[in-house]
Amino acid sequence: RRIPSPPPATTPRPFRLGPRVDIPPLPPDENGESERVYVMPAGPQSFTTADCAVAGFALCALLVKVNAQLQQLCENELLQQAHPGFSVDTGYGLHMGWAIEGAIGSDLKIDASYLSPNVNLASRLEAATKQYGVRILLSEHVASLMSAKCKACLRKVDRVTVKGSARPLTLYTLDILEDLENLRLADKLDPTTTGSSPEDETEAQRQRALAQGPLAADADAELLDAEQEALEELEREVRTFRRTKAVYDLKRTTTLAFLQLWDQGLQLYLRGSWAEAHALFAQCKELLPDDGPTETLMVYIERRNLQAPAGWKGVRELTSK
Repeated sequence: RRIPSPPPATTPRPFRLGPRVDIPPLPPDENGESERVYVMPAGPQSFTTADCAVAGFALCALLVKVNAQLQQLCENELLQQAHPGFSVDTGYGLHMGWAIEGAIGSDLKIDASYLSPNVNLASRLEAATKQYGVRILLSEHVASLMSAKCKACLRKVDRVTVKGSARPLTLYTLDILEDLENLRLADKLDPTTTGSSPEDETEAQRQRALAQGPLAADADAELLDAEQEALEELEREVRTFRRTKAVYDLKRTTTLAFLQLWDQGLQLYLRGSWAEAHALFAQCKELLPDDGPTETLMVYIERRNLQAPAGWKGVRELTSK
């Protein structure tokens, strides 16, 4: 019996919109393995995926504070009687690495979950936000994927090892001021309640006009559907980029004078000159009394009498989960 040959593969027609992402390698880990991650194309108005992720979590922290339904819940009389001063606070730990996604459970209950030491590390960073008194802690792996303009907005806060890992990790945070002005701006950026801005619509119209060329005139339905899908993705990307830029433009809790003192103090702390570092951190505390990382490192140094332990390598262990 003759089996009919499969139809010859058709050569795909040229596609107007070029690829939107590149895949650069990451530095190899201790095993010499290198991972790859999608990054948006370079350009003055472009951001990496990591830029957008950090901005997205920063925006989430502000939206939690400005959410009217959460505020109403927190003001519930019975809740306040049981827990005076109750409020909703969030913290986010960001790390990057491989993970296995799958269904875990039994015949009675199954949950989709992620398994990886990288997932555990992100969980440790989320818990550590309470120790440092910050909304966001991100690892050096995430920071390495950020564009130079956005990474410059971060503040290095410590170098640590976490439970379950002996590999030193540099931690960063993004200091966003939670004042009334920033909260109002964040409310306008809420993607669940806001539509496209006039700038977004203009960019979308320009991209649609580019698609109306000779290629579109004789294109088949499949190609038109593909172009429409790509244009819709581009519109979402433009909105994400504008929202990301707006987040990084928000006011910060820190000032230039504070950051200069902080950077000097942190360098002395990591080198083991704890007495000098403590003096600079004390000046930081005068400028910004409520800064969490300053308080955390000052207390850590004071408990050890301003003396770095023998064999100090500029890394401390986060003992709590």
